Amino acid sequence: MTGHIYEKWLRDLDRRFLSEKHKVLLIVDNCSAHVEVSYLKASRVEFLPSNGTSILQPKDQDVINSFKRIYRRVLFQRVVMGLEFEQSYEIDVLIAMHLSILAWNDIQETTISKAFQHTGFTTVIEESQENIPDDMGEDELLIN
Repeated sequence: MTGHIYEKWLRDLDRRFLSEKHKVLLIVDNCSAHVEVSYLKASRVEFLPSNGTSILQPKDQDVINSFKRIYRRVLFQRVVMGLEFEQSYEIDVLIAMHLSILAWNDIQETTISKAFQHTGFTTVIEESQENIPDDMGEDELLIN
């Protein structure tokens, strides 16, 4: 991507939001193509701080790890159910997408909230009751 392509895309997006009477905040990283664009009417652009990846990715990883644990649990339950009925359980892309939706919907809001808190986006700290404890090993996950 180039700065010219980014600016054209952003101006088109701004016109669309303006016609829909929406006000939006777009948070972008400090990629060299993400140039300053002035005179936007419905959009405000904020840039993440330099070297923000080292702060944001570990917290993002907390959400990803939670998703993976829940996905594995849901998948394992399906495989066991197939074995109980003496049927093989095969996974195609559509089934994987459905399992992903189930796993994503099972992630606690507080897990995502905590990820944002640790990055400095919020100041309120909430207690989390994750569906699967972080300290549960993969062997324990398979047994439960």
